[in-house]
Amino acid sequence: MLEKYAASGLVALSIGLLLFGVWCGLATVPQAVPAAPAAPCHYAGPLPDPACTPGAVDPTATQEVVCTRSTRTVRPPVSETNRIKMERLRAYGRPESDMARVELDHLVPLELAGAPDDIRNLWPQDWIRPDGWGAHMKDRLENRLHMLVCSGAVSLTDAQDAIRSDWVAAYESYISR
Repeated sequence: MLEKYAASGLVALSIGLLLFGVWCGLATVPQAVPAAPAAPCHYAGPLPDPACTPGAVDPTATQEVVCTRSTRTVRPPVSETNRIKMERLRAYGRPESDMARVELDHLVPLELAGAPDDIRNLWPQDWIRPDGWGAHMKDRLENRLHMLVCSGAVSLTDAQDAIRSDWVAAYESYISR
């Protein structure tokens, strides 16, 4: 019975010392950590958030380089891209279960000297969208722009700027829908 009162006394003493410490400024009451925003990045229809995914390029790549190298030589390994894909899903407020529904897309594609592992160039793009502007549509544009750059019909910078600013508008300019 004495142990019960001793334990209660220790608890009361601890609470009293904590309150005294807070009152004197010697201790602080733990504050709740504010939750991170659910989704700091937002889609603009089929386009990524320009504040989160403005696009980034490899400044050392030239037209000659992009037209002669394989993207396999610059593509990051899957172990790295899966980690980035999860982070980008969270940034865009997407559940982990969407992993198979999206591709980790390079806004400025590797075929046009897009930065391979720069977070500013990566976003979760839906494979299929109700409006039809899914990843496969952007892939067609990437291939077309690569061909135009390599033929000299479009400069590398113009192709990068077109796809970075609004890939849907670029699709409508370079490919008839």
